[in-house]
Amino acid sequence: MDSWLQQARLPLSLPVELQHCPVRGVALDSRQVQPGDVFLAVGGASQHGLAHVEQARQRGAVAVLSDRAPANDISLPWAAVPDLAAHAGTLADLAYGRPSQQLQVLGVTGTNGKTSTVQFLGQALTHLGRTPATQGTLGSGFAGALQAAERTTPDATVTQRWLAQMHAAGADVVAMEVSSHALVQGRVDAVRFTGALFTNLSRDHLDYHRDMEDYFAAKARLFAWPALHFAVINQDDAWGRRLSTMLPPSLRAIGYAIDAPADLSATQVHCGSDGIALTLSYQDQSLPLQLALLGRFNLSNVLGVAGALLAMGHAFPQVVEALAALQPVPGRMQRIDGPRGSLIVVDYAHTPDALTQALSSLRAHTRGRLIVLFGCGGERDRGKRPLMAQAAEAAADHIVVTDDNPRGEDGDAIVAEICGGFSAQAPMRVQRDRAAAIAEAIEAAADGDVVLIAGKGHEPYQEIAGTRWPFDDAEIARRCAGAVAC
Repeated sequence: MDSWLQQARLPLSLPVELQHCPVRGVALDSRQVQPGDVFLAVGGASQHGLAHVEQARQRGAVAVLSDRAPANDISLPWAAVPDLAAHAGTLADLAYGRPSQQLQVLGVTGTNGKTSTVQFLGQALTHLGRTPATQGTLGSGFAGALQAAERTTPDATVTQRWLAQMHAAGADVVAMEVSSHALVQGRVDAVRFTGALFTNLSRDHLDYHRDMEDYFAAKARLFAWPALHFAVINQDDAWGRRLSTMLPPSLRAIGYAIDAPADLSATQVHCGSDGIALTLSYQDQSLPLQLALLGRFNLSNVLGVAGALLAMGHAFPQVVEALAALQPVPGRMQRIDGPRGSLIVVDYAHTPDALTQALSSLRAHTRGRLIVLFGCGGERDRGKRPLMAQAAEAAADHIVVTDDNPRGEDGDAIVAEICGGFSAQAPMRVQRDRAAAIAEAIEAAADGDVVLIAGKGHEPYQEIAGTRWPFDDAEIARRCAGAVAC
């Protein structure tokens, strides 16, 4: 352990029993300790890690490092490390053999589009003969074998252990969603990112960040990362254009845009029932591209993927071929055939901007009415609730307000705050029972209508009063569309 701490530039005076203690791994969460691990005990949201030393010992921990001395005797040898949480990423990186230095790691950040972009990267890289692993909201691992994730970006010790596991399993490249929380809380500290991709920025998480400037500053951290090779940035987004002006001159940057000048651009864009047709241009090359995807903002995600692939050295014609093979991501503009010639779309849109983008994109695919069903999550940014209503009223022909994940909040109170954003003339109604709301919206759809079921996307549950009940928007929509009686 002595040499491990010295490598991390933490030369401490260790007790004799710790000086030669082997370090097989580390864990910040006692529930994730594996035999031979060192347990890093730091302050948590409600308890200090020292309260869980016995659980760590039972799971096989051999020692404890803590940011403070224990008040009472504990069952494992220990040492105090000042500001331990700030060093967790470095300690984990060293414990697992610096795995990110043996991989190409791509970090994707932004308010909306992270999940689709990461999954599209995984698909495209596979098509190009690489062996990618992905980490994010849908889970972590290789395509077809993703392990469920509790957070978009896990803590620093889990991240480093996972990177080592992916490298050992044969991955040569990793695409990761990187949340603003992760950047502020050090969850990706010591990860060596090869490239960073910025999708967009709009209101979200202002229950955590002070304001939009603070939120932007958190995202921008990724683009000042040590040893970063390239940045890919959405030039259709005002925050993206601002971010581009902040990059060091030595950093390779690729900007992308739709119907606007950029390093990488999409022009002659046509949205139809079978997807999106466009011309993709990069430097002096242009090629036609047909995507089996819905939504203009999905095209923006695809452009970001193209920029990353090009920055990694893949040839333009092969990149276009890989993009043409992309398939929709579960819960992201996921298409389901509706009754009577209607179309049902399930999407994760849960911010005002994401809802606006989803609805405006679907308008191009709509011959009849555009119907939207949405709610807002409990115990999250309350300020966006009336803004969601305004976004829906501005773009949809009919609106159904329902429950999302109320969590510990009163559902009626959430709905009331949403409805405060509607005008008196808004074409809306309330049906708090989400399954019933989905059934009613689909039942009302006629030929040419599009029903957008927004907010929960891929989630297989609905969280109410501390319990996660099985609930899948897409499965319920399929049943209500006629596969099985509602």
